[in-house]
Amino acid sequence: MYRFRTVFSSRALMRGICLLLIPLFFAGCAAVPAAVPEKTPAPESTPVPSPSPSSSPVFNPEAAAAAAEEVFFTALSLDLSTDRLPEMATIQDIAANFPLFFNMAEILEKTVRNACNAAYLAAAEHYVSLPAFDVALFLPRWQEIVSLYRVLGSDFEKALHENLLFSAETDETRITCSVYLAHYDEMFGKYSGEAFSYKLILAYMNTIYDDAGEETDYVYPEPTEAYIATLMDPLPGHRIKDGWYAPRSQSTRKHTGTDIRAAEDTPILSCTGGTVAHIGTNDVAGNYVAVIDEYGYEYHYYHMVRLTDFLKEGDTVAAGDVLGHVGNTGNSDANHLHLAVMTPDLYYVNPYFLLLSVREMQKAN
Repeated sequence: MYRFRTVFSSRALMRGICLLLIPLFFAGCAAVPAAVPEKTPAPESTPVPSPSPSSSPVFNPEAAAAAAEEVFFTALSLDLSTDRLPEMATIQDIAANFPLFFNMAEILEKTVRNACNAAYLAAAEHYVSLPAFDVALFLPRWQEIVSLYRVLGSDFEKALHENLLFSAETDETRITCSVYLAHYDEMFGKYSGEAFSYKLILAYMNTIYDDAGEETDYVYPEPTEAYIATLMDPLPGHRIKDGWYAPRSQSTRKHTGTDIRAAEDTPILSCTGGTVAHIGTNDVAGNYVAVIDEYGYEYHYYHMVRLTDFLKEGDTVAAGDVLGHVGNTGNSDANHLHLAVMTPDLYYVNPYFLLLSVREMQKAN
């Protein structure tokens, strides 16, 4: 008995101690606060500016265009080998050498394109990113090269270089390089004999040959009645002859006008109102006057007996005004008027049909 009670008393004692400690444990847990980190006082702050977006370089289109122009003319080096061209005395000689002029046109275009590429790279230095690139070329065709060469001779290459005009248009995404040849009036002078000769040769080349250098069949561009009504007969009552494309100069060229026979010193009347474009003398036309009308058509009157001295280039004339007098000067073997008519884009028109229409309208009225 005694032993049992001792054991019982020990267990009871332990149980009692545990019962007393449990509430103390929880009470202690509740009484101890959780650790809180100490607050460090913030230092007095200095305002920090918010970052501004990085500014792009300012695009300067004028500087880009100027750089392009400078480099273009530095890079442009023409070598058309004109010093190795054979002598060409007649139209037939020129036609036999058409491939040389085709080649010159190709070399010119290639040289100009290379110079444009160099100009583009120079302008592109002024851009943040590589811009798009366009090229616009308005270069002389082989017919124009023939005409320039015939007028300029050994000075052809130099004059071509000096009269090639360049411009660069720039915006923020694109560079456009344009190259073109100055107008013949600017190259030679508006009223000069050189400008007159250039037009004669170019109109012949344009009319007789196509872009491949082959002879073409002529098609008469029928004028409107309204245009015919503005015209007058240059030699009323005289017989007109259709000598269009007839052989001339020992069959070395074709005739691109109409001949009207008349006695020496017969007054020649202007077919149209307009401006006197040329007055002069040369071996083919003899003494001549040329008048350009308000529509851009140019009327040429050749073989006059003497050089007209009562008009000057730039004068305004009316249809029916006297321009000169019939003669036999230049490449001529009888007194007559050679009348030639050019379109604004320098093609010859057969004046025979034009004058027939004028005379028929005058009869009807």
